[in-house]
Amino acid sequence: MVVWEGVLVEDVSITGFLVRLGEVAKQRRISLGATQAEQAELAEISLKAAQGIERGQPGQTAILLKYLRSLGLMEPLFGAYPDPFELSPLEELALKKEARKQRPQRVSRARVSKPRSKQPKWGDEE
Repeated sequence: MVVWEGVLVEDVSITGFLVRLGEVAKQRRISLGATQAEQAELAEISLKAAQGIERGQPGQTAILLKYLRSLGLMEPLFGAYPDPFELSPLEELALKKEARKQRPQRVSRARVSKPRSKQPKWGDEE
């Protein structure tokens, strides 16, 4: 079971998802006070495609995404899913451990070399 937009969704099939997404798009369009034709024009898609989206019919993904973007629904849709490029906490820990292994060893301050006595000093010219 999945909760989406505050509603329990039993049917998580592609068809169920498209129907639910179409209903969300329709309600957003109505709340914006736009007709299907106006929204389709704004989305740069055909009226027939907009009608199909709102009915939950399968179609081309690009057309669906254009319509959702025109309704301001792309960001909430992306927000519902984790970023696939974001590192998980375990991956971050592994990278930190790897970085510690590759870090050069520090030289102890107690091992500072003393100047050689055979080196000439100022005023020691022969």
